[in-house]
Amino acid sequence: MTDNEETAPLLETENLANSTFCGKFKTPHFKMYCSHALSAWGDRMWTFAVGLYLIQLYPSSLRVTAIFGLAASLSVIILGSSIGNWVDHNPRLKSARNSLIVQNSMIIFCAVGLCLILLFPDFVKSTWQGWLDVMAQIYVILTAVLAQVASVANTICVEKDWVPVIAAGDNQLLTEMNAMMRRIDLIAKLLAPLLVGQIMTLSSIIAAIFLAGWNLIGVFFEYWLLWRVYKSVPQLAVKAPVEVPATNSVEHHQPSGCCSSVRKHFLELFGGWKIYFSHEVCPAGLGLAFLFMTVLGFDSITIGYCYTQGVSEAVMGGMTGLAGFTGVIGTIAYPAMRKRVGLERTGLLGLFSQICCASLCVVSIWLPGSPFDPLFTKNATTVTENVTKLYEIETSTSYLNSTLVDESSTQDDFTTHTQSLDISSISKNYVYTSVIVFLAGMIAARTGLWLLDMTVNQFLQELVEEKERGVVSGVQYSLNMTMDLAKFLLVIAIPWTETFGILIILSFAFTCGAWVSYAIFSNRRRGHLLPYGVLKVCNLQTLDSSLGGQNLKLPEEKQEFSYYFNHLHNS
Repeated sequence: MTDNEETAPLLETENLANSTFCGKFKTPHFKMYCSHALSAWGDRMWTFAVGLYLIQLYPSSLRVTAIFGLAASLSVIILGSSIGNWVDHNPRLKSARNSLIVQNSMIIFCAVGLCLILLFPDFVKSTWQGWLDVMAQIYVILTAVLAQVASVANTICVEKDWVPVIAAGDNQLLTEMNAMMRRIDLIAKLLAPLLVGQIMTLSSIIAAIFLAGWNLIGVFFEYWLLWRVYKSVPQLAVKAPVEVPATNSVEHHQPSGCCSSVRKHFLELFGGWKIYFSHEVCPAGLGLAFLFMTVLGFDSITIGYCYTQGVSEAVMGGMTGLAGFTGVIGTIAYPAMRKRVGLERTGLLGLFSQICCASLCVVSIWLPGSPFDPLFTKNATTVTENVTKLYEIETSTSYLNSTLVDESSTQDDFTTHTQSLDISSISKNYVYTSVIVFLAGMIAARTGLWLLDMTVNQFLQELVEEKERGVVSGVQYSLNMTMDLAKFLLVIAIPWTETFGILIILSFAFTCGAWVSYAIFSNRRRGHLLPYGVLKVCNLQTLDSSLGGQNLKLPEEKQEFSYYFNHLHNS
């Protein structure tokens, strides 16, 4: 496809305004949803599978899995701004095509490599004194990280840039599209692991072949649907030019080389962060990033904590599904709330709901069954008691063995003595009050979480200029991953279940910090934080008291004051 075809697409003859049921399947919105469904399903299957493969290949250590997670996070943190800058400087169809090709190609290469490692494990580990195994680890991690970086580029290109152009300034349509895209992503996150998990149960090699085949075939359908959307919406071919800072003649004649390339990359990196922090949407974005510094989510850390509290795998699977369902409820409520109370207040209400629900997690720290003991006093007492009881049992056993009595008598005496010691008290008896309240708070908080997520993402689409939309979204991804990385570092610093309550408190504090940051943004946009009716009544009462005996001018003053706040509320 030539550049002329990209910059001047032909209009399709289909009627986009067709209101019939069949006509809706021909709209660019539906094609966008189908493309996103294929992309989200493939991403969720691969994200779930790659972690299991790394554990399956190297079960004796989590080192490879940890290196992959660290490399993926650092790559997005470092390259987020540059990825967004690349999206801003390239035509929309070219950016979508290249990111799709790189993402799916890397997944195919990684899946093929995993398949070969699984087929010839002994050969890989014994060749070149184990160095082939090291090279295989590097290959798997590198291709998986590149796939994730390309996925971020595709998300910025399509979800952050294409969607607002298709909405064409209709904020309510943009709200509905964002809600549908997020709903598709949550459903894929819930159901895709079930499919790939069943296939991996049958055979890990067959699952790797399936993942490679899915991405090989799926990339053509995804790009074909995006190409149809591109042809349907001529505005996608028109892109605002990005301003390039002028350079003096001395710098212009400097020879290009490795140093100049590195310098250019750092200028782009810091330039993107400067644009982000100087933009009015920065406080709202920071509020969203703060929510990533939390253990109040259904990730590996929280699931592991629940396991230690006696929650079974089946129950955790059901709780994860229920959390996904509450997230879908948030995507359904989002368009109606945005239409009813406005975009700013939707975010405020979502965060307020999340804080209320997260407070249940904080309360669970001090409920019966909680292991919270930062000074490890309970653990020391329990160990002392158990050691004492075990010593008594051992003493009784030695005594019975040394006594010259018949075998049946010895067995009866031993049973009677051990029963009097109540051996069952040594085993751990789980009390589920704390973990039930903890899980209830996390599940209920998902609705408010996704309300804020969609609100901030729509602000990034509406308020950020088209020429800066990519770089601002890239920096937002970097901030999110920075907070997520900080969470893992905190868990590494205090990894015990007795201190998990400290992580819960810190997570709640960051959630409150997110509300403060978003409230600053909302106050700058609306001029107030209180509900409009309360603010209006309070200020009219103040006006009444200040005017005193000027009764003749009071109706006119009230009318002017009411008109001002009505105008502020509508804006």
